[in-house]
Amino acid sequence: MENQHFCRQRHILLLIRDSKISNDHLLCEICNSLVAAPYYACDSCKYYAHKSCTELPRQINHSIHPRHPLTLLTKKVFFCDSCEQNFKNTLSFCCIQCDFDLDVECAQMSNSITCPEGQEHCIRHSSHPHLLRHIERKISKDIKIECFSCKNKALHSSSGVYYGCIRCNYFLHKTCIDELPQEILNTLHPHHGPLSLYARLFKCTCRLCDKKENHTLSYECPQCDFRLCVQCCLGEVRRTIRYGDHEHLLCFVEKIYTKLGDRCNAYNTNCNLPIISNCTEFDATIYSVFRCLDCDFDLHLLCGPLPSTIKHECHTDPLVLVELLIEDDSGVFYCDVCETERNPRIRAYYCHKCKYTAHVHCVISEIKNVLSGDLIDVKLKTIGEDIWTLPIEIDNARVEAHIEQDRSFLTLKKLIDKLPEDELRILENKFYWDEDYKGEHEVSQRPSQRRTRQLAHGDENIDKFLTFSSFTERHFKSFIRYKFREDFYRAWKLKINSTDLEMKLVDVQGYSIPLTFASVMKNVLYKYGDISLKSKSSQTLKSITFFFLCRVMKMMHSTFVADISEHLVQNWYYHIEFSQDLVKFDVSPFKAPLEEITKAFFFLQVSKLEVEVPVTLQLKIKEYKAKLETCKKLCESSSKQEFMKEGLNRVVKLKWKTLGEVKF
Repeated sequence: MENQHFCRQRHILLLIRDSKISNDHLLCEICNSLVAAPYYACDSCKYYAHKSCTELPRQINHSIHPRHPLTLLTKKVFFCDSCEQNFKNTLSFCCIQCDFDLDVECAQMSNSITCPEGQEHCIRHSSHPHLLRHIERKISKDIKIECFSCKNKALHSSSGVYYGCIRCNYFLHKTCIDELPQEILNTLHPHHGPLSLYARLFKCTCRLCDKKENHTLSYECPQCDFRLCVQCCLGEVRRTIRYGDHEHLLCFVEKIYTKLGDRCNAYNTNCNLPIISNCTEFDATIYSVFRCLDCDFDLHLLCGPLPSTIKHECHTDPLVLVELLIEDDSGVFYCDVCETERNPRIRAYYCHKCKYTAHVHCVISEIKNVLSGDLIDVKLKTIGEDIWTLPIEIDNARVEAHIEQDRSFLTLKKLIDKLPEDELRILENKFYWDEDYKGEHEVSQRPSQRRTRQLAHGDENIDKFLTFSSFTERHFKSFIRYKFREDFYRAWKLKINSTDLEMKLVDVQGYSIPLTFASVMKNVLYKYGDISLKSKSSQTLKSITFFFLCRVMKMMHSTFVADISEHLVQNWYYHIEFSQDLVKFDVSPFKAPLEEITKAFFFLQVSKLEVEVPVTLQLKIKEYKAKLETCKKLCESSSKQEFMKEGLNRVVKLKWKTLGEVKF
């Protein structure tokens, strides 16, 4: 017995089975298309609906979109995510939350696990939601067939057995089906189980290499948006690398298809200095990166962990990775492999015995071999790590183990939010982190975001040079106090960057410190003890203050004297004065080195003035001589012209007459 169906007015609908009954211009209330028998009708309400439409479930769970149930709706326009065709004014099983749609036929076909009647040799394949049937030769004469995987059109070649979906014009060679596993466990994405093979018509991006392709197969996670191209997923096994300043493992990618840019996610490394980031060394290695597949964290090859020692065909002896290589005082340095100039600030490989130097990119073939191989016995070296190595290995191991066990999701922003109101006011009085802040006096944390002002150039240089040349130690200290320290007591606020706020914190001997500064913090505690013991501030404010000081120390250790700017020195003094005056830290271990750094900066600027002032004076002398010659010529020529003489004589006579007397 048929189930009863009702219109909106709760009238029982009449089932029309006879296709001969006139139904011109009658539209189905469900799918909005012309009705055809069998259909239900209520003539009094003008309500009509296909029998098949009324029997559709209002909600289904579907394997192609397992995250959420799909709801049946009539849509004016939608794109079917299964057959990838556009539809108008018809039914869709859709997920509004994910903007996902299936037309009714695809929804029913996709859930089918048996071949349609009269068809044999069907297979289910993860790359397509419908069953793929064996394509016979007689069918191939009427339709265009091309393998979606290899793009081969030869039906009767050695790989000419096809399976496909004629409705969607999707075909695969049997050999391609056999070669590509439909599911694969990949060590780069172990969280959600195996990756499945899917076909994509529209452009999609590989999470590892950034390759963007359309009409391609890719391996994707059914539970998230993780995707790998076939080459990255089925290629050589990718080795993961531990990088001390990041909580996740990194993967070395030999070539990405999108340029990473001038800045990577490393904190305070080479690429953060404008003078370095645009040099040849970075341009030559810009497409090789260390990448975190768990978050958006990328490192340039030159900023990441590199083999501490390599053996390359360019030289007979092993080459050792060095951070800074200054062979002499000439100021010009070369690579012995390519015999071109190199930047001494950038890492290079060096043979101490032979004084042989190589650009990183000149020996990159061996570096790639090492990073792509077994790294168990390979020592990798990160920029600046030698500075922070503790002499007592037991203490170092104990602190490291504590950090490993306590990798938390606490960020610097969350730590600031935990401050008591009185301490929050202390921090807000000297720092801001709100993008909407409109203070009159503010200074950015990053030198790249603010023009670094050295001692001013121009006429005043001459006066400054004369003043500085007569400085005593007392004059110097007074100048520094006025130039840098008193900035802290003015109405300035220093910005805490959003990248700093997002840094994840770890526990280092009771203090919450960003992971990237954990090794610096351990050194501070080891060398100077707890410099916050006299402070009565909360552990939260102490942790934030230690973060400021660790960042200052790390920047001071990694900045070349030649690159010191007024902005950097001002920044360092600001943090140290805050730590001492408002949080009551013992900052004496920081002040003495900073004064020496300030002296170096001061004399560096004076040395520049010493060169610039004579040049400026010569230019001024030349300029004044030219003006003097012009004045002389003007004096000689101004009274020689007859017109000028007559005019001057006449105006002398008229000067004391009225305008009426001169007949105006």
